[in-house]
Amino acid sequence: MSSLKQEARPDIFEGREWGRFRYEALEKPVALLHPEERKLMAWMAANVYTGEGEIIDAGAFLGGSALCFAEGLSRNGTVTRKDGRIHSYDLFRKGDWLQSPLPVWDDLPARHSSLHVFHDQLGDKIAMSSLYPGNILERTWDGRPIEICMLDCSKTQALHDHVLRMFLPSMIPGRSYLLHQDYGIRSSLYWLHITQYLLRDYFDHIATVVFGGTTLFRCTKPISRETVERVIAEQDQDPARMRDACLGYHRALGDEKLVAAVESSFRPLMR
Repeated sequence: MSSLKQEARPDIFEGREWGRFRYEALEKPVALLHPEERKLMAWMAANVYTGEGEIIDAGAFLGGSALCFAEGLSRNGTVTRKDGRIHSYDLFRKGDWLQSPLPVWDDLPARHSSLHVFHDQLGDKIAMSSLYPGNILERTWDGRPIEICMLDCSKTQALHDHVLRMFLPSMIPGRSYLLHQDYGIRSSLYWLHITQYLLRDYFDHIATVVFGGTTLFRCTKPISRETVERVIAEQDQDPARMRDACLGYHRALGDEKLVAAVESSFRPLMR
């Protein structure tokens, strides 16, 4: 195992090496992901992932993120057990929640399964994925360590609370990474910013993609179930104070893109 993977140093991200990941295989997936986000996921699975924990793909949609992780994992020379390591969660059913520019999604009949699209996209890499179709609110996690946790399912506060409970206590201090896919975009998902602010003592901000919304955090110490419950309980207290605290936290990170995202997310809450 390389010294880079043994130490999992945060400074390996300073050069934004994921931007140099070969893009040809990542261009094919049908996904609402910017090229830089695809490269980041694949690069992490290829160069940061050690196999000590699992890879969570929560909000898998049509399989684009899973294929990016699988493409990276296929190039990872130090992880020998690769089958079933990517855990993909989604309804995998056509709903009216999204009008996309993706014909393969828009042409699906209402309430029709999209699992065949996922399987087609993964192709010969399908064995790397463990699939969990259905409502994630009805799912639990078995407690296995998690090394990479990608969240793209936190479209409601209830969903976000649930995935925090499911996954955060299984993250490995000093080893695990949280990829918030909607964190850096202008949206109304204020709960993402509040909970991450309340968890600021448990995560370091590592990077935000230039294009897209994915923001990367590194877990720095164990997160107990009690800590998660405290954060969930505190997030709805005094919205104005939370907004100001979140803005101060993100300004201190020196990332104006995140400051703009926080300002946008709180606007509906402050009306």
